[in-house]
Amino acid sequence: MKSSKIFTQALAIAILATTSLGCSRSDKNEDTEDEDSTVTGSGTGGGGTVVLVSGLTGLPNVEDIIKTSSQGLLSLTATGTPPKFAEISPDNMEQYLVGDLTALVSAISAARQANNWAEVKSLANTFRDGLNKCRIMEDSARQLSNLTQSAFETCMMSSLDKPNAGILVHRSGEKVPDGEFFAAGSQDTVRVITLNPTTDKKVVVQIPQKTTGTYRAKITVCEAGAARNGTLITMDESAGSLSYEGARHNSSLVDLLSVEHWSHYKVSAFLESSGVNNFTFDSSRGRDVSFEHKSVGNGRTYQFVAGMNVTGDLMTTKLSGLNQFTSSDNSLETSSHKGISTVKFTGTKATDAVIYEGAGKYVGKFERPNTETFTHEQTIGFNFNENETPQYQTDANSSYLTSVTSANFATDPILSQSTLTEPDITLVSDSDCALAASSTYTINGTAQNFKDAEANCQAKFPKADSICRELANQEHTVWSALRLAP
Repeated sequence: MKSSKIFTQALAIAILATTSLGCSRSDKNEDTEDEDSTVTGSGTGGGGTVVLVSGLTGLPNVEDIIKTSSQGLLSLTATGTPPKFAEISPDNMEQYLVGDLTALVSAISAARQANNWAEVKSLANTFRDGLNKCRIMEDSARQLSNLTQSAFETCMMSSLDKPNAGILVHRSGEKVPDGEFFAAGSQDTVRVITLNPTTDKKVVVQIPQKTTGTYRAKITVCEAGAARNGTLITMDESAGSLSYEGARHNSSLVDLLSVEHWSHYKVSAFLESSGVNNFTFDSSRGRDVSFEHKSVGNGRTYQFVAGMNVTGDLMTTKLSGLNQFTSSDNSLETSSHKGISTVKFTGTKATDAVIYEGAGKYVGKFERPNTETFTHEQTIGFNFNENETPQYQTDANSSYLTSVTSANFATDPILSQSTLTEPDITLVSDSDCALAASSTYTINGTAQNFKDAEANCQAKFPKADSICRELANQEHTVWSALRLAP
């Protein structure tokens, strides 16, 4: 049982490491042949002719990538209406996922004192089920959180580009027509938005010249001459597809010690449009997100590779993680985690997503060189029932168990990785920060539209990485009871 405890503690630390990672909300731009920046493309995106508009205005927010193709109660096994996913937190985790932890621990202690070891094991299995349901929820929440956390810069850029927003203030160089800051022209263009002259913090926007069938823009956030992150937006007119690719390299302080972070993501989806500046993700087609992240410092290395696919009303997430740290006796300990989960949900964006049922499978391993190796594997299904406690009940007959148990951990591109893919941070280039700009702007921070944009672009899952924290706090007692069982 020690392996389960260490595995979960390592997982909790791993989750905290993901806060620097995320998917960027993107922007849209397309080629056009005339000065009013409008062209009708041939891409259908599953919904109709895609109308391309130069500029970021009209592109959907990246968090909207989870929009389901149908609404309403889709599950046949769930009872009642589940909570919004964004509202599940450490504060209500017992109600939804595990039940009363204090009562559970007390029951285990009473059974142990009575030498009722069968009851001890049964109660501990109840806890383990709750822990694994929590992991499924947390993995899905973390992926959605990643979509919103690192989306801030590009989400804000899209807001700045709206006509009559009153946010951008021209300072020097070419004055761009209102609403066309991100428009492609007859030649390659570099435009800059100064954020803080004192620290030389700025946004550098590179827009290649208009070409038939493709729009591209690269956005780099710089400070003191160094690139902090970079985002590349690409729209393929003929395919009606849109991709956002981003990378980040930064550092933070953990217990007063520096930790360095590298991350990379890519979002791939199709669009549908009913006209100019009215784009949405095509919910009838699959949408994919991939992540790679690595953090080093404070005596610890954490790395993971993850992916998410949304097709219809199903969200499937995969993750392979590796956590290495030096213990109190100076031993190098390694904890690995591989998992897959599938959940059924409804929603139009991350903030209103509701999960009805699902299943997950996890494989964990803990190693201390020349000392011990522990493994852990768990598969669980669940569904929502508002009349039970906890309300997400274990479901041994879940139809989603088939998909997660059939996943091949030996061949799957994510789950099979033993040496994890390093984050590709080539988009983070200091040379972008030295580019000469044809236009320089600043931001009117007092504009109401700017304040509204800030509120809209903030991360929507502030507690996504800590749903299971209370479980980690309580598990020592539970596993201690198990270790005492014969």
